[in-house]
Amino acid sequence: MTGITHAISDLFSSIFGVFRSILNTLLSSIESVAAVFQTLLADVLNLFKTLIEFFFKNFIILSLIAAGIAGYIVYSQRQTRTGQRKPLYGAGKKST
Repeated sequence: MTGITHAISDLFSSIFGVFRSILNTLLSSIESVAAVFQTLLADVLNLFKTLIEFFFKNFIILSLIAAGIAGYIVYSQRQTRTGQRKPLYGAGKKST
């Protein structure tokens, strides 16, 4: 009789062990997904921090580039208004 009770006890113990391992697997999977999102968020924030540091360290150079581009745009608009701009690549030439 003790053999039967011992066998039934082992059966229930193994069934609970299976459910416990399934639960542990699910929880560790959820933990892994959370760790992936945490790492992704940390990397994105680190990227923004690095970009901000880059802009602050190179502010003068970037400002000069932006001023040059803005100056070129203003210059080209004035040339177009006064009609002094030459056509590019022979556009507007009459064929003979």
